[in-house]
Amino acid sequence: MTSDNHVIHVTLDTNILQEFWRNQDNANIVRELLVLSGNRRIDLAVTTRIEYDTPRLPLADRIGELPALGVQLVGTAFHWGISSWGRGDFWSGEKHNEIEADIKSSLRERGLRVPETADFDHIFGHHTAGRDVFLTWDKAILRAADLFRDKLGVRIATPEDFIATISDYLPVERQHCVETVE
Repeated sequence: MTSDNHVIHVTLDTNILQEFWRNQDNANIVRELLVLSGNRRIDLAVTTRIEYDTPRLPLADRIGELPALGVQLVGTAFHWGISSWGRGDFWSGEKHNEIEADIKSSLRERGLRVPETADFDHIFGHHTAGRDVFLTWDKAILRAADLFRDKLGVRIATPEDFIATISDYLPVERQHCVETVE
């Protein structure tokens, strides 16, 4: 992470980069994020779970392009059969297991679809890395955003909402430093 306190540390969900690589409808929004990153307004990362979420060619080969895009990899909770050795994943411990179980229970009580284990891994990696905001288009994660905020202090948004209200994602003491996104 950069020490520049004018930079917002953003973690991308895998679906955002996949949308960009497939040049689908929201690819231009991803391009806006890449421009913000190139202008050092935001610092982009994705968790190592991108390798699990993108197992097949041709997209699997695109993971190697992350450094050229200015997107770094951050580790997440280690899982047998999902994680790769030496890529930054870590043992998560009981706290994450309890939080995951609690959030799943709350979502089931609301009658909502529960995010997959890999989705929780993305959030835990983001949280452990101390990043500012997690961006996704995954509806299950977005519906659980209030629970992740309450349990972990993690802020979750769509890329569109983030771009529209970028200064809201800085801590109060840094908000005066951000210009409006053009």
